[in-house]
Amino acid sequence: MQITDPTVISYQEMTLGTLMVSIDEMNGDFIVAYSLNPDGSCSDNIIVLETDVYSDVDDEFLDFKGRNYNWEVELHSLKSIIRHFGRVSLETIVDEAKYFLINRAYRPPSI
Repeated sequence: MQITDPTVISYQEMTLGTLMVSIDEMNGDFIVAYSLNPDGSCSDNIIVLETDVYSDVDDEFLDFKGRNYNWEVELHSLKSIIRHFGRVSLETIVDEAKYFLINRAYRPPSI
C-alpha cells in the first residue's frame, strides 16, 4: 500500500517518543505504522494513520519514503502500555512501545 492509497484518510509523521507523550489526546482508533532498522530493532520514526475502517485492504505493509512500514497496531494498544506500566520515564515507555510493536505483547517482567 502507498500513503496515497484511498484507504489512508490522513497521516502524521512523528517519533515514537512524541506519540507516547501526547497519546492521551489522540484518537485511539488511529493506526500506528512502524518500520524496522536493518538490525531488526524498531525505528524511532513512526506514522500515525487515519484509515478507512471499511476498506478491504489486506496488505499489512505501507511503503513510505523508501521504507516498509507495518501498520497493524491500533493506537488503543499503545495507550494500554501506559496503563500497564504506569507513568515511568519516557525512555522506558518508548522501549516498551517498541517491544510491543515488534512482539504484539508486553515485555515479561524481569526476574
